[in-house]
Amino acid sequence: MRIVHFSDTHLGFQTYRAIDPATGLNQREADVYDAFRQAIDIILELKPDAALHSGDLFNSVRPTNQALTVAFEQLRRLGEAGIPLVVISGNHSLPRVRGTASVFRLFDLPEFPLIHPVFRSKYETVQLGELMVHAVPQCQTDEDLHAQLELAKPDPASPYNILMLHAAVAGVPEFSMGEFSEQVVPEKYLRPDYDYIALGHYHRKTGVRPNAYYAGATERLSFGEVGQEKGILEIDLATKQIAWHQLKLRPMRDLTTINAAGLEADAIQAAIEAAVTDSAGSIARLSIDNISPEVQNALDFNRLKDLTKQATHIDIRYNRADETTTEISGPAAIGALNEELRDWLRGRPAGKDSDHTLQLGLEYLDRAAQERS
Repeated sequence: MRIVHFSDTHLGFQTYRAIDPATGLNQREADVYDAFRQAIDIILELKPDAALHSGDLFNSVRPTNQALTVAFEQLRRLGEAGIPLVVISGNHSLPRVRGTASVFRLFDLPEFPLIHPVFRSKYETVQLGELMVHAVPQCQTDEDLHAQLELAKPDPASPYNILMLHAAVAGVPEFSMGEFSEQVVPEKYLRPDYDYIALGHYHRKTGVRPNAYYAGATERLSFGEVGQEKGILEIDLATKQIAWHQLKLRPMRDLTTINAAGLEADAIQAAIEAAVTDSAGSIARLSIDNISPEVQNALDFNRLKDLTKQATHIDIRYNRADETTTEISGPAAIGALNEELRDWLRGRPAGKDSDHTLQLGLEYLDRAAQERS
């Protein structure tokens, strides 16, 4: 029996100002959709017995009409090919306000008989022939998650057992995305008697144990993912062989760091122009270290703006000798702001509208991040 494992597609994700000329969409949103279509194309070519999506199908609790349309169109292709899909909710998909319905209820409709959504913050099993999928979606708290994981155990009557969850693994700081509502799972729950454990949340393809893997995201969503390849995993449950199928994505790279100490504005300008020469269509980041405020103000920013138009996006960071940093066209540190908001609310008296206040705050932060980018 063969399965495919993919995750963290974040449909609806937007950042930067570039517009896709073919669709009129935000360019990065269009890139995310293209990566998702590529993943579905590969799955259709592989013809596995089942597909597993381990969380964060959408980037938001309230996906846009465009994100929903892309999801329905592509997942319908799997159904038409007779490929069942099990999809769990991740931290980007769990409503935090009472009365907010989960978008995954749409996949419970008769029009999607081969899609098995697990999103009600409780452990569920899905039987697919010889395969039993033990699915644990995003829960409200770590304690809730651990309680549900206690219920999950391989079924000896099933030839193959798979565990699915969306969380960071405890004790490995690298697996933390620093996001609001991130959940952490102790390693003891990654049992060796599962044939495979499909993990979601960490955006880099990584083996945690011989039978436990993060598939990673299908697109690079931040400069923290520079250099990472993206794709999907194919697993042969009988032979335990795992194959990687890579996607073709827009380039994202770090450009050279320019040491501006002792240089005049003209020399720095020339170095910047040389660095961005080959950045057409790419997303790039450039750092200028040890630059004085006077020299920075003397740069020809109109000229630099014209030069960087060829790129989808370029961040230029000016790190001054006095250790302050200014950033041109850089993204907002939304993850850090989420943590600040959560910590601040923890120190406030609890009230009946606390959840609503938190949800509104997160939405405003997300909107501010998109406006800055």
